[in-house]
Amino acid sequence: MIYDLIGNKNLYTQLGEKFVKAFEFIEKSVENGIETGKHFIDGDDVYANVSAYETKCEGVFEAHKKYIDLQFVLEGHEQIFWKNINDCKITKEYDAERDCMLLNTDEPVVLDMPAGTFAILYPDDVHAPGRAYKEVSSVKKIVVKIKVD
Repeated sequence: MIYDLIGNKNLYTQLGEKFVKAFEFIEKSVENGIETGKHFIDGDDVYANVSAYETKCEGVFEAHKKYIDLQFVLEGHEQIFWKNINDCKITKEYDAERDCMLLNTDEPVVLDMPAGTFAILYPDDVHAPGRAYKEVSSVKKIVVKIKVD
C-alpha cells in the first residue's frame, strides 16, 4: 500500500507506464473536471471509475486479484480502512467476474483521505473505502484500476 499527496505523484511514475497513464488521467481530471462513470484510459489495462457518494459509518473489506486500485479523492474527505490480507478472514470467496473477495479484520489501519490524497492498493491490501471522516459527508472520487502484469 502506498499513501501520499497527489503533488508527489512523480515519485511513483517508476512503477511503470500504466501508473504514468493513471496519474496523467487524474491530473487532467483535476484541471478540467470529470463526469461520474467509467472512463477507459488504456482499454482494460487501465480504466477509471469516477463516483460521487455519501460516506458511511460502516463498510465492507474487499480485495482484488486482477487489478491494483489507485484511489484518489477529488472532492470531500473520507477514510479508507486497510489491513494486509494475511491478517484477515475471508467472508466471501473470490469472484473472478467481479474481481472481488470480501474479508473481515480487526483493528485496521485508518487512512485519512482529504481531497488531494491517493492510495495505491495492491492485491494483498484489503480495504474498506468510503468511510466517514468525523461525520457523513459528500465525496467525489476517482478509482483507477490498473491491471496486474
